[in-house]
Amino acid sequence: MKSLNESEIRAKYPEEIANKMLNTNDVISEMVENSNSNFAIRIEHHHFITKDKNKATSFVHIDKDAESGVKIIKELKDPNDTHKYNAKKCIEEINKRLKKLNLSISNNDTFNKYHFDLFNKYFNLKSHDKYCYTYRVGATPFYSYSIQTIDFIVDEIKKNPHNVIEDLKKKVKK
Repeated sequence: MKSLNESEIRAKYPEEIANKMLNTNDVISEMVENSNSNFAIRIEHHHFITKDKNKATSFVHIDKDAESGVKIIKELKDPNDTHKYNAKKCIEEINKRLKKLNLSISNNDTFNKYHFDLFNKYFNLKSHDKYCYTYRVGATPFYSYSIQTIDFIVDEIKKNPHNVIEDLKKKVKK
């Protein structure tokens, strides 16, 4: 599809319609030039990485320094791969890491579901895509967590291992 120039419009349409179209085009062009955003059209084109050339609709090369190449801006990821831990697995992994670091939380307790829920509540982890993915099937949502959640909680515990739980309890009550 190509746009028509003025002579093609005059040849293709009766004089009255051609004049109306050209005048309307001039008015719209003037408005667009004056930065009128009402004439903007959002066009999205998604590029997917595939090794099968038969599935490709166009070809590009990926190179951050190339003039005609592309950069990966957004990549779709499967939450089953990125957020593969449920609360129980997170707790197990946090306890493993704390044991490796020879850290214990208040009163030498092991990290448990109550502690995990405190972190979740205070830092609102469920509302951050980086930390939590919410599966919405039916009325009850299911949550899965990423490795960043585990890293974050362990880092917070490292800062103040003996008082972190008490501090969170106080802050959550407020």
